[in-house]
Amino acid sequence: MPTPRLRSTDRQFFCTLCKTQLKTDFRWPKKEDMSAKATKQAVFNEWDEHLRIAHPRQWEREQRKRARRRAAAEPYAFPNDNGIEGQ
Repeated sequence: MPTPRLRSTDRQFFCTLCKTQLKTDFRWPKKEDMSAKATKQAVFNEWDEHLRIAHPRQWEREQRKRARRRAAAEPYAFPNDNGIEGQ
């Protein structure tokens, strides 16, 4: 099964599977515009929305991957012998 990927040409982003172009246009921001971080986040939010609507199976797969990453990043909390953590 082909996997949709986020690709860009110049400043336009599109889905490689269905060739749908995203509306968010990434440009290096000016001081009064959104920051680069906010612009990047807008592109990823739009990509998530596209996956959820157009490619639901891939959206579910992506959500499982994110959950695994979050679980792996959480520190393990094992209680000590005396039942007090951190000692």
